[in-house]
Amino acid sequence: MISMQFIHYALTGKDNTTYDVGRILIVLGSIAFLVFEAWAVFHNNAFDMQAFGIGYGSVLLAGGGHLWMKRETEPDGTEETIEKVDH
Repeated sequence: MISMQFIHYALTGKDNTTYDVGRILIVLGSIAFLVFEAWAVFHNNAFDMQAFGIGYGSVLLAGGGHLWMKRETEPDGTEETIEKVDH
């Protein structure tokens, strides 16, 4: 079973206290993608593994790109970052 601490760290930024909307959306998008594919298989629809791989890979690639682009703006909990936010 996945621990709650792991989930907390997966959904927060570098400072491990600020929840990151982007990370939450990546997780929700991944879960939705997998649920929709499972629903299709459960209802005897065709399952195209290549299309699934391309689609899911696109979701993960977009999420990784999002995290890479905003890496400089994430709070890291240091005093310098806190001062920048206050001013």
